Amino acid sequence: MTNKGNIGSSYLTNLKLYQGSTEVASASGMTGDKVTFILATPYEIKNGEEKTFSVKTDIVGGRNNDTIEFSVQDRGDVVGIDTVFNSNAYVDESSITAASSFSAVSFGSLTLKGGDVTITFSGPSAANVSRGGSDVELWKGTLSSASAVEIKNTYVYITTTKA
Repeated sequence: MTNKGNIGSSYLTNLKLYQGSTEVASASGMTGDKVTFILATPYEIKNGEEKTFSVKTDIVGGRNNDTIEFSVQDRGDVVGIDTVFNSNAYVDESSITAASSFSAVSFGSLTLKGGDVTITFSGPSAANVSRGGSDVELWKGTLSSASAVEIKNTYVYITTTKA
């Protein structure tokens, strides 16, 4: 599969291919803009059956409005083995006319949106601090987020006045 979105490939890790709720293959990361899933145990799809597969990944970085758009670019990107003739079985092109050719199949696009971090101040009240004080509490509060976030830098500015 190919990611035609603009998110950096290194930000997509721990990719897993599922059939229903069963994991059938995994990849630790992407190679360029591609991920290859090789099933450790063959998965049989009987004649006339239709199976739905899904891909899940950990998104470990990226920026607001980065996109992820997986697609199959070529009929040879999905290959199975025909169990009757023991030969490669490719994407069914029976509905493609002689005048046309295989075209990429996109599985939709996801757009990253920024998360919110809430900072709550809970003390202490403004007060005078004596020179030479030790373990003086200057700020107390909480940081919370509706989604997992990584805070890389925090800046604290202290304004002093001469009494």
